[in-house]
Amino acid sequence: MSDIATVINIEDDTHHVLIYQEDEGFAAVGLETDLMGHGSSSDKAVEELIGCVRAQYEHAKEVGDMSILDFPADRETFQRFQAAYFIETPTQPAEEK
Repeated sequence: MSDIATVINIEDDTHHVLIYQEDEGFAAVGLETDLMGHGSSSDKAVEELIGCVRAQYEHAKEVGDMSILDFPADRETFQRFQAAYFIETPTQPAEEK
């Protein structure tokens, strides 16, 4: 399976997610937070990631430091997301005049 790039909404914020297959299932990585979910399917991995992000939001609110949410993934993860996103997002041909 190739990498999958998707965009989801968590806690009213947009999150870019890279999903890929591992030996024992799937992983979903949030690019903005570098948090990861794992699961037996891509949907389960994303569900776990959403739970991790929500827990991190709650922790940030509790300690009064929302800056701890700003912890981006590494460059390779961003590059893999970008490659998958452009593979999955066809471009529209220019309109002929």
